[in-house]
Amino acid sequence: MATFPVTLHVYDLSGGMAAQFAPALGIPIDGIWHSGVVVHGTEFYYGGGIFVAYLCGEGVTIPAYISDLPAVALASPLGGMLRQSLDGMQAQIRDASAGHELTGTRGGALLSATAPPPPPPETALARAVRTPVVAAVGATPKILAALAAADPAWASSSAGGGTAAATPSRPPVGDLLASLERVPSFAALDLLRLAAAEPGPRAGAVASALPGLMATYAGAGGVAASPLRATSAAAAAAGWMMTLRAAVNVLAVEATARAVLAATVLTASGGGGGGGGGGGGGRTETGAEQLADAVAPALGGPTAGVRLTGALLARALARAAVHGWGGGEAAATAVVAAAAAALDGSPPPPADHATHLLTAIGLAVGGWPSLGGLVAATGVEVGAFEGGGEVGGELRRLLEAVNGRA
Repeated sequence: MATFPVTLHVYDLSGGMAAQFAPALGIPIDGIWHSGVVVHGTEFYYGGGIFVAYLCGEGVTIPAYISDLPAVALASPLGGMLRQSLDGMQAQIRDASAGHELTGTRGGALLSATAPPPPPPETALARAVRTPVVAAVGATPKILAALAAADPAWASSSAGGGTAAATPSRPPVGDLLASLERVPSFAALDLLRLAAAEPGPRAGAVASALPGLMATYAGAGGVAASPLRATSAAAAAAGWMMTLRAAVNVLAVEATARAVLAATVLTASGGGGGGGGGGGGGRTETGAEQLADAVAPALGGPTAGVRLTGALLARALARAAVHGWGGGEAAATAVVAAAAAALDGSPPPPADHATHLLTAIGLAVGGWPSLGGLVAATGVEVGAFEGGGEVGGELRRLLEAVNGRA
């Protein structure tokens, strides 16, 4: 008897959302799987329900992670919400397949010989899990000129003039930190922010220095405690912003995010030098705690740039926590509390700020559904910010599900 190859095609109907909300479901799932069988170059699939046990027929085995998924997922705490989403996705498949049914049924569903429609578009929150936020735009020659003007020793050094090992546009991180120790400057912080966006040794070097930079330029004292305050309040605010943007860039990549979030930080009681935290008394905390503590002050910062960067940091921290890189529920809780308070402020934040804050809350609540109650307690109306993007609507529906509202 002649034999022919049979291929199983698998599609994630959730567009990445299942992997995001797996911690909330309490089960290890990577997708909501729809499958079809390819025989003689034609793909066959069921469009009337999830009947994965029948798809391949005789002699072909479907992986257990697919066949067991419906029962496992629908029995979870958020199974009701998941069932509603699946029903909607299945309806899209049926509508797209109308008019292409074959005669006869099996497994309680019509069989179609057309290629299955593409999965639903990726949601905004799923994109936010997958896509990092990076603040890496900058006019490097102008920044280098500003650094040379601020630090004459830099201009006369090999780093300032360029070497074979480091072109003028990519000065060594160690030299930038040394310049900060000599003369605190916004320009050096700006170049460190750009270095943090380069995955590899340069970003790793910035990650190692970040706790000290945060304590010095983005600490609880804000503008008043910054060494750049001696130059001007505007310079101190700019330095605060660039230090936070360096943190956002470090959190974009798993390796550097894990390193900085797990770092041990001594929070000094007194001010420090230009490139690191000060000595003296204080308490020990993790890098995740330090960054989480920095969100609320930044969201109430003195300039729009600081406030926007605070929103970016909230989003980056929530994303890192959902990925399991560090911070966990504690960081997610701090993010939700600070973001909800900022959204509920008067006047409300601009649309671009609000979108990042809503995204941060959505990521955090997706990972820890109990945080939905924290959002509800603030009284913030997330639906009022839908004009800033689709994430507002997604977050409202998520909160309705986890808080038990119809």
